[in-house]
Amino acid sequence: MQIDKAMKSSHQKIEKLVELFADWSNPESGLASDAIQKTVENKLFPKEDVDFAINHYRNSIRVDELSAWVQSADLTRHISVLQSKKMICLLAGNLPMVGFQDVIVGLLSGVQLNVKISRKDPFLIASFLEYVNQSNFFDSICFSTDLSELSQIQADFVFFSGSDSSVPEVKRALKTQGCVNKSTKYLIRTAHFSVCILEENMTDYDLTNLAESIWRYNGKGCRSVAVVFTKGKPEKLLYKLKNLIHEKDFSIPSYPYNSSLAVRHSLNVATNRSSFLFNNKVIEIGTPEPHLENVVFVSSYNPLNFENFLSLHKEAIQSVYSIAESEGTENLKFAQMPPISWQPDGVDPLRWMLDIISYPLNPVKQR
Repeated sequence: MQIDKAMKSSHQKIEKLVELFADWSNPESGLASDAIQKTVENKLFPKEDVDFAINHYRNSIRVDELSAWVQSADLTRHISVLQSKKMICLLAGNLPMVGFQDVIVGLLSGVQLNVKISRKDPFLIASFLEYVNQSNFFDSICFSTDLSELSQIQADFVFFSGSDSSVPEVKRALKTQGCVNKSTKYLIRTAHFSVCILEENMTDYDLTNLAESIWRYNGKGCRSVAVVFTKGKPEKLLYKLKNLIHEKDFSIPSYPYNSSLAVRHSLNVATNRSSFLFNNKVIEIGTPEPHLENVVFVSSYNPLNFENFLSLHKEAIQSVYSIAESEGTENLKFAQMPPISWQPDGVDPLRWMLDIISYPLNPVKQR
């Protein structure tokens, strides 16, 4: 009987969450307008990227998608235990509304949700959480751009995405503020770029998806493509991509100009390395160096070299894309539009939390 009540509660939460986000994100409601305007006026993100992110979540936060996710994670068997747990989400702020999936996990699971809002993106998610609190349907959510506002929480779970180098500092800050204790479990995601494998023959639709995966959000997301392996000739791919950008209707915001990229492109030209410069990205042919910011490498696909590359950089790679989704790859068209239940760093965040409760001594390991 308890499971039946939990199932009903989960379904009600899903329906209410979908309703609230649909209302908040609907341009006609005006509920998100102030947050969007402040974000754009403060030059945090271009309006096109903000709209893209909100529309993506609007299309993916659906009853059927959330219900399937909850069912696959077997959430209802643990919901009574989760209601006594505390969770902190530390949002990164490198993209508009990045980390929103973690917020969704908190709302669906019924934990006591606390959110450290990034100062790089202080308006969007905060506006939605304020609207959620006003509904009085979910337990009150504590959120702030100041970590001290979350002091002494003693969280059971901390969700965080960032660089490897930032992890020790983040943990120290959490301990200093009394946000965590010795029993706190951390879900830390540090992958920061993605890879694509391309067939020799590509349509304009495929090329457009590739361009989206490279330039959307100025390439700052972990799902953004930084390395392309092509089974055709790299020079041919560069020509097609450049032609698409300059002659077709490819709508991407203009991002801040980095003069060092012009220097790199000029050096490439001087040394006969094929490349082109467009909208704060140098696309060049050569051995991949994924640590170089705003440089996208195109290389010939060789199975052995490809596997060696994956092995060498496996901790840093978020996703591997292909045109036709196959085992071990995701479809390229979903690079910047993943399902709400996608698995950052190969871990389902909802199932991870539930496995912590079910198997506290042997939780799901991050890759």
